[in-house]
Amino acid sequence: MIANEQQSGMAVIAVLGVLLASSALTLAGLERSLLGERLSVNYTHQLIATEAAEAALRLAQAQMLDQAQEWIPRPVGFSARQWRGWLAQNGVALRSLRDRHNLLQAPRIHIERLRPANTTSCGAGTRCGHRLTALAYGRSKQTWVVIQVVLIDADESRLWRKLR
Repeated sequence: MIANEQQSGMAVIAVLGVLLASSALTLAGLERSLLGERLSVNYTHQLIATEAAEAALRLAQAQMLDQAQEWIPRPVGFSARQWRGWLAQNGVALRSLRDRHNLLQAPRIHIERLRPANTTSCGAGTRCGHRLTALAYGRSKQTWVVIQVVLIDADESRLWRKLR
């Protein structure tokens, strides 16, 4: 009788061990799927922010070039974080795009007039242009993007870059 009870106890311990191992594997799978979902949502929000910034740049190019300011005498910097802070304070909010794209905040834009250093005005033959900088958020505060475009007058080419 004692041998039978010991065998039953060993069977219970073996079943509990299998149950523990399968629970650990299930939890690991759940964590992995949650991480995948978070990455997917973050990527989607980043794409939404990029689309909103591109829409802001197109709108500014089409309707706002005449509102350009002189270039910033002390450059903000090259990092997106520096531009994000500057645009939050000084950029023009495009509220229509916030509603159209269901964004957390309205994209912000800044337009600068660029001209060669040795000229005071832009006329025929000078290589003047504009630099447009846009900040756009996705659907969360953590997803945002800063994009700059340089346009040269009387030229179809555009220099486009996403700041990091």
